[in-house]
Amino acid sequence: MTTQIQDSLAILSIFSLCRFSQPGFALLAEGSGPRYLSHIATPTPAVANMITGHLLSTIRPAAAILLLAAANITMGWAATAVQPLVSAEWLKGHLGGKGLVLVDIRPKEDFEGGHIPGSVNGEYPDFWRQPDWRLLPVETLSANLSALGIGTDVTVVIVPGGGDSTELGGATFAYWVLKYLGHDNVSMLNGGWTAWRSDRTDPIQAGPSVPTSANFTIELQPDIRATTDQVMAGLGGDTVLMDARSADQYLGKTKSELVSRAGRIPGAINLPFSKLYDDAGHRLKPASTLASLVPPQLRSRDAKIITYCNTGHWSSIDWFVLHELLGYANTRLYDGSMAVWTSNPNRPVETGEPRGHH
Repeated sequence: MTTQIQDSLAILSIFSLCRFSQPGFALLAEGSGPRYLSHIATPTPAVANMITGHLLSTIRPAAAILLLAAANITMGWAATAVQPLVSAEWLKGHLGGKGLVLVDIRPKEDFEGGHIPGSVNGEYPDFWRQPDWRLLPVETLSANLSALGIGTDVTVVIVPGGGDSTELGGATFAYWVLKYLGHDNVSMLNGGWTAWRSDRTDPIQAGPSVPTSANFTIELQPDIRATTDQVMAGLGGDTVLMDARSADQYLGKTKSELVSRAGRIPGAINLPFSKLYDDAGHRLKPASTLASLVPPQLRSRDAKIITYCNTGHWSSIDWFVLHELLGYANTRLYDGSMAVWTSNPNRPVETGEPRGHH
């Protein structure tokens, strides 16, 4: 294939995606070719970054720059944008960059024992949630994030411990909170602190967090959050309720101490958060594997989905995978989850095998 033909095909395919695809993007086949579906007209920073990288690696720079201009993607914007997940290698290459804030969510004592240089400590759950696990008031969250130096124009990378899937849930919840509050340019270190320490040449720093304050501006994004009333209104309709807990909790055989009654929200299907996690690699499974785990009820990426668990912690992993990685743009997180749902005895709960299960 000649260079001119390759350029033309890339321009036609990617320009079509930029202009006519559904909102959201998907990490498709790993390897060659486009790995995204962009937003209409002007892609988000994460999508812009993927488009830019693909173009510059597959076609001539002149053609790439023309296409980026046509698709309303600026080189400066795309260069600073991040994907939902970044690697330790990527972070090492951008460490110390202007406008990058690393938020390490590990306990204070772990953070002070050693962290990625320049990180600030936003311990989970105290920094993000109330003692009863409900979300902190948005004004409190805004003050907390301002104190960490998170302003409007910075890129935030969440750093979990990377020890297990429960620690991952803290990171995906913090990620969701930032998105819900309107901060779009946020990512998560894949594998967390464990991934960073896997290369002993990577620099570390000890001591307390030393943030520089900023002014965090709230622009709530209610389309990614589900309320109890919305869950109730969706019962029996076309909304898919996704229970992220273990099969035993889903079936009502066991329950969390934070939940008043065992069982699930009626009609829910089960996608345990633990199935999405690679225990040996201390990170989420590859995108192709995650896509294969999606239940058949989610044939369309236009599906209306609400994820829940006991407190929104585990279900934020399901939300992250579906909404951020696989392109299910109509996915909401019910952060109240079963703790709130079962607090009212009049709200229905199901137990046992779901109807039609064989």
